[in-house]
Amino acid sequence: MSEPLTLYKLIILYMLEKVDFPLTNAQISGFVLDKGYTNYFHLQQAISELIDSNLIEAKTIRNSSYFQITEQGEQTLSYFGDQISDGIKADISAFFQENIIQMREELSAIADYYKGEEEGWQVRCRLKKRDFPMVDLTIAVPTEEAASAVCLNWKEKSQDIRVVYQQKDSLAKKENPVAFSLSDEGLIWMGEYDISIDDLLAGNTGTKKETKLEKAKKLILELLGKRKMMCLEELEAELQAYEISARTGRDARKDLEDQLIYGWYQSRKTISLKKDS
Repeated sequence: MSEPLTLYKLIILYMLEKVDFPLTNAQISGFVLDKGYTNYFHLQQAISELIDSNLIEAKTIRNSSYFQITEQGEQTLSYFGDQISDGIKADISAFFQENIIQMREELSAIADYYKGEEEGWQVRCRLKKRDFPMVDLTIAVPTEEAASAVCLNWKEKSQDIRVVYQQKDSLAKKENPVAFSLSDEGLIWMGEYDISIDDLLAGNTGTKKETKLEKAKKLILELLGKRKMMCLEELEAELQAYEISARTGRDARKDLEDQLIYGWYQSRKTISLKKDS
């Protein structure tokens, strides 16, 4: 084995040992090739020989390869790691410091698809936060093209809103799509989401669907803004005309209590906006 190839292998082992998550072929190549340490073919040869020697393990999901260092690889690095110059180690540290957040994000969203047992294709979509599984769902799509599109958009939209769309309704009535997103605080449930299946597969964005409670609060403020004062029973009748139940109306008024004022007019309870609302 040539000495340069040995150095390339040690660089790969050193990179994998410095992180607590797998690195993709593209991430390793991005660093090594950008620094001009070697060319693509020598790098792939080094990776292949590391796998054959059981110094790293590889996992392939669709077109992406993920690498992790093995226990044997860690032992090898402990024996020969001093052959890596301090300059190269500094370059690796700087690379991780600059790109670690983006690299983690790239690995937080994983999607793969396979042929269904009966018909269509199954797409498995997963989201992880520091190796903790937050979302793991499998959905059915009619064609391989649709499955590929879902996988692509799942990865590309890792920091955006995720939508779960019911494809079949043979066993139960069809429900509206629902959405969620991930933030530093964890999973944020958004509820019903307005988007078509065509827009979803194309990667287009939708809008959060207005809940009945949100709609009720909006209507209350609009009606009182126009009429200044209303009988409470009149307001409830207006809300019911928009298919908002009395209970939802009460909840809406409770949420808006800091903006509302109640009174009486001819033995009927009234409601109006406070002057500073």
